[in-house]
Amino acid sequence: MQRSKPNPAAEVIRRQRMNRGDVPTGARLSESPVAGSNSFPGWHERGYLPHYDAPGEIQFVTWRQADSLPAQVLGEMHALAASGRERQSRVLAERSLDAGFGSCRLRDPDAARVVETSLRHFDGTRYRLCAWCVMPNHVHVLFETLNTPMSELVESWKKFTALRLNRTAGIEGAFWQADYWDTFIRDEAHFWRTVRYVEDNPVSGGLVRQPSEWPWSSAHPQWRWTDAPGTSRWHGARLNGPPTQ
Repeated sequence: MQRSKPNPAAEVIRRQRMNRGDVPTGARLSESPVAGSNSFPGWHERGYLPHYDAPGEIQFVTWRQADSLPAQVLGEMHALAASGRERQSRVLAERSLDAGFGSCRLRDPDAARVVETSLRHFDGTRYRLCAWCVMPNHVHVLFETLNTPMSELVESWKKFTALRLNRTAGIEGAFWQADYWDTFIRDEAHFWRTVRYVEDNPVSGGLVRQPSEWPWSSAHPQWRWTDAPGTSRWHGARLNGPPTQ
């Protein structure tokens, strides 16, 4: 069998996991698919950036409501991406989402609560939550995969919440966009930049003045992580029980 060519970013992941103590010095990460796994795809292509999905990796995922970006914005994004300007396309998407286009059904506290609760449901068993934010028309989640591939987790979150929210509202049709955006976390500095981005989104979107004021975010003071010696959100800390009342 011909092996796939090594992805040059694999060395970044190998060093990251060595620093976290997940693999011994000199070990190599498998190419796609992950050795010994029938579910995790390892390195794979989804049309942009390198993607790596394996147990123990930290992933940043964003998905949005189906009506959250106007056709004109989508056309501009696709044109930018087609010309190799992926970063500009992403920035345009972020700014447009924060502008509040579409029905913004997650502005309803009950709807936001459904999404946030779904994110917490299997925390500590299928994945480890590191940060999240439920915005009026999109969702950010930073998490470590444990025993379930990222694609299955995102599909489960989206399917459950779409069915629940549409049933409650008595409507039919697509709630979420069909796809999602994801990137693996390269190192600790990248991790903390992503935490700040996720938790600052309500501030940059003009919804609140401080991250802690947004009720549907890991920045809210009701959420705490374990504070055992040597732990942090980067180093294995987990949500410490139910929220305070």
